[in-house]
Amino acid sequence: MLTIVVFIYLFVIIFKSRDINILRRDLFTLSVVLCLFFFSSDDPFINIQLYIYPMLLSIILSLFANRRINISALSAIMVLIICLLIPIIMMQYGMITDRFLLLKQSNTDVWDIKAQLFKPTINFTVIKHFLYLIAYILFVVINSDLYMDNEYIERLIKVVTKWFKILIVGLILEWVIVNALGGYNDRELMDKFFSLNGTFQNTNWYTWGSYSVCLWLSERSNYFIITIFYLILLKKREIEPSDWFWIVMSGVACYCTGSSSSLVIGTVYLFTEFIVTIFKNKRINQVSIMTAIVICSVFIMINYYSVIAPKLLDFINNENKWGSAHFRAQSIEYGLKAIKEYPWFGVGIGTIYAHSMLIQTLGNIGIIGIIVVLWIHQIVCSVRLNFQNIVAAIFFVGISYGAFMVQHFTSPIIIMIFIILHSEEGILDARNNTENNTLLLVRE
Repeated sequence: MLTIVVFIYLFVIIFKSRDINILRRDLFTLSVVLCLFFFSSDDPFINIQLYIYPMLLSIILSLFANRRINISALSAIMVLIICLLIPIIMMQYGMITDRFLLLKQSNTDVWDIKAQLFKPTINFTVIKHFLYLIAYILFVVINSDLYMDNEYIERLIKVVTKWFKILIVGLILEWVIVNALGGYNDRELMDKFFSLNGTFQNTNWYTWGSYSVCLWLSERSNYFIITIFYLILLKKREIEPSDWFWIVMSGVACYCTGSSSSLVIGTVYLFTEFIVTIFKNKRINQVSIMTAIVICSVFIMINYYSVIAPKLLDFINNENKWGSAHFRAQSIEYGLKAIKEYPWFGVGIGTIYAHSMLIQTLGNIGIIGIIVVLWIHQIVCSVRLNFQNIVAAIFFVGISYGAFMVQHFTSPIIIMIFIILHSEEGILDARNNTENNTLLLVRE
């Protein structure tokens, strides 16, 4: 159903838009929204993620519009291609002989994770991820003018924020319905309506004294995507009263998912926001509210200590016993082994599996590969070194160590993070932009 809606929307905006620049903006926005909120939604024909279609159309349209690519960015793209090809050539000639936990085979829900170890070879997954990353980088570079358009960036952030609110409300409503019906399993309905392909959660698990939900997400822990919403809040000059409401609601939605990793993410955000509020804002009302919320979160964490602490200890100690924490730690351990063996260029894109965006990406494309990718983003959407950006970057990198977000490294989530960090604080503050928004509506 979602596939049909997306293709109809694409058809409408393509034939309705007369201005090629407006069309490019619409395609960019659609790709970002589909990537962030419907990443597991594939088309039913060739199983390609839906966000890929507006992304490719954006590239093609920009080429027809004779969009010029920055020379520095173009040089960086060529360097990136070389970096990606080096481990692929090594695989082809049998120069990578160690066995690793591979992306095409691995599954951390099995007991014997060592049985999932294979020697990397060139296959469809490798080729697919190679093409995805190159297409994504072209998409980022060719739309570089959009990142300098403050009016568009303001609209984009507002759209993304609204979708987070829809997701939060949707999770809470689904939780109410599922639990009111005694654990009714709505996953089959969600799979069909949102074109989900091979979801991990096939039922509503009983967690924390209630049945957990995940709405259109493939599994509960995918709620880690709320990290982007928290990054937006971290960049704001001042937290508005409505923001406090949605911060609390995001925590409620986290409870509804039953995801312990999401609860940890929310808790880390609150302490990060507390630091930013004290050192950046310094207003007594902001500090007081933030202090009250942090204290409440501490009591909540203490209340669920018996549920969360064992998982955290299993993850840290990597004890050999049944549980998702053990498997996550194991996959990260094998990812670290790959980094140690092939640190500079990685084992090859689309190969190494680790339940960590940071470790898996390092294992796939290596230190040099990551530096080049980030360099390209910095060329087209520069991020300044200031207090809030540094804190926000540390927050995201820390979260990415324990969150499985690797697919998003070849998708618009990375440019969205750069856009948020690149944006001026004023763009994110509705109160300070009331006059500008009024003039904008008049012009439109």
